[in-house]
Amino acid sequence: MTGFELLGWFGTLLYLANYAYLAFYPRWHRPVYFSANGVAALSLVVSSAAIASWQAVGINFFWAAISVWLLIGGSFRFVRVGPSVLTVGVGLCWVAALPALFWQWQLAVAIIGWSSTFAFSAAYLLFAARRLSIGPYHLWNAYAAFVLLPQLYLDTNWPVLAMEVCWFAISLSARFNLHQPDEPR
Repeated sequence: MTGFELLGWFGTLLYLANYAYLAFYPRWHRPVYFSANGVAALSLVVSSAAIASWQAVGINFFWAAISVWLLIGGSFRFVRVGPSVLTVGVGLCWVAALPALFWQWQLAVAIIGWSSTFAFSAAYLLFAARRLSIGPYHLWNAYAAFVLLPQLYLDTNWPVLAMEVCWFAISLSARFNLHQPDEPR
């Protein structure tokens, strides 16, 4: 196992532990959540870039930037869009991907993978900006994790593929956990 793979597995385990913390610990704290996400994201940016898994690089670079911005005291008051931007953006990706299914399925998989990048990134930004509540955040995470799986398989990005399978399960489980409060401490 290379150092990049070890770094990828470290980021994966940290992300999963942190997402489970958000999903199942009712008294979660924003600084803890965003700090751990920043470290995990940077780990996966490096490991995914080493194997040219570009959707994973894009998602994790964006998550790292959002996390660092919040941790240095930045705010997202400038975010004026709501959750409907997720539906529109993902819908446009699917419109672009459908014709490609008939002549180049790998292109369609890549486009749908970019819809995951968009969904993960936009949902994280909206959640950080408090424009998306935790229930819909978990549903968008479930969508994004699931549709990214074929691209990660093609990229042989095993740490992120394993993470997304678990992320999907955590997302659905958390979404239907009725004891989860909307606001952190």
